[in-house]
Amino acid sequence: MSARPQATVLLLILLIAAPIAAIFLALSGGPWRLLLLVFYLCALCYWRLAEQRPWRDLMYSDGRSRTWTLLAVGAAAPVIGGLLLGAQEEPGCMKAVTAAAPAQLLSAVGMAVLVGCCLNAIPEEVALRRVLLDPLLRRWGAPLAISATALAFVAWHLPTWLDSGLTASAYAVEVPDKLVFGLVAGWSVVRLRSLFFALGMHMGSNAVGVFLDALAPREQSWAAPDAPTVLITSAQLAAAALLVWWLSRTPNPADDNAP
Repeated sequence: MSARPQATVLLLILLIAAPIAAIFLALSGGPWRLLLLVFYLCALCYWRLAEQRPWRDLMYSDGRSRTWTLLAVGAAAPVIGGLLLGAQEEPGCMKAVTAAAPAQLLSAVGMAVLVGCCLNAIPEEVALRRVLLDPLLRRWGAPLAISATALAFVAWHLPTWLDSGLTASAYAVEVPDKLVFGLVAGWSVVRLRSLFFALGMHMGSNAVGVFLDALAPREQSWAAPDAPTVLITSAQLAAAALLVWWLSRTPNPADDNAP
């Protein structure tokens, strides 16, 4: 078997087999979190050994916009939406934030950065929207690459939902939310020629959620299946998509074939 077919097989294993195995482990009470860690490590090995790409290429950004600008703009809608969701779902949430002592705020910020960003958002985005999306994009084009990584993004959340005992009505909110999030994030990578908008989206969403949970813990960590929640989540995703379009309205010449 030549190197290219081998790389394709490994790519499909990471994309399809790994999340399916994690779902079965979650259903059987197995150590699916350990498998997630193994997935991240295998993704890095795939990038370096199968794709033969340098480590510096992981933090992809060669579009017109500055990386820090993309990171901040990408985080804007999820942060605002997350604060609105927190205030809507837990009326005392904002009061708990304003009444928190400096030490509590510092601890909450530390948790948001460590857990929300470093342990979750950054490895997920690098693995899905860089290590997997890039070879899919080169082999089969943008529509398949964006769609496949968005579906994988949903699949990797299923073990958490299964562990949490998510209700059927909550699945009706969470699944479309994560799917559209993945589509917008993947589109941003292709359209803006950078990982950093998607990274900002994910870091902003996770950070505000962990921050609020640290100061005002909720009975359930998933969105309530009601009209205000659906409206807020839909609005923040639409805003993120509009920002991608706005930032890419004068694309690079190489972007002519981007979706």
